[in-house]
Parts: sequence; structure tokens; C-alpha cells
Amino acid sequence: MPVSAAPWLHPEYGLTGLGQSLVDGPLRALGRWIQDHGDELVEAQEQSVRDVLDPRETTTARRAHARRPPSFSRP
Repeated sequence: MPVSAAPWLHPEYGLTGLGQSLVDGPLRALGRWIQDHGDELVEAQEQSVRDVLDPRETTTARRAHARRPPSFSRP
């Protein structure tokens, strides 16, 4: 016959003070940072995919092209 716990017994879970300080401090700050910069993160991810699909159009390639001095032809 299987052993089972009485139906009125159930485990209770909670954070220690140290765990709660992690949630209230760094994790909450990280959440705010993600909210503040979420659009930038998504754009960076999408740009990364575009760079993989067409390496000629990478941000680095565009920057290098923009910095290239104009060519002068001799008469």
C-alpha cells in the first residue's frame, strides 16, 4: 500500500531574507533596465539576424563605408 501525506499537510515555500534582498535589489533594478531599454534590445537582436542573413549589410560594413574618404579622380 503506497504511503501518502495527509491531505491537510502541504509544504510552504518562501525566500530567506538574503533571497528577498536579491529580488528587491539587483533583480528589480534589472527589470527596470529591461523596461527602459527593451526596444533597443529587440532592435539589436533583429539587426543581428539581418547581419547574419546579409553580411554585406552589417552595421560594421555600413560604418566602414561611411568613414571611407571620398575618392578623387584625376583629370
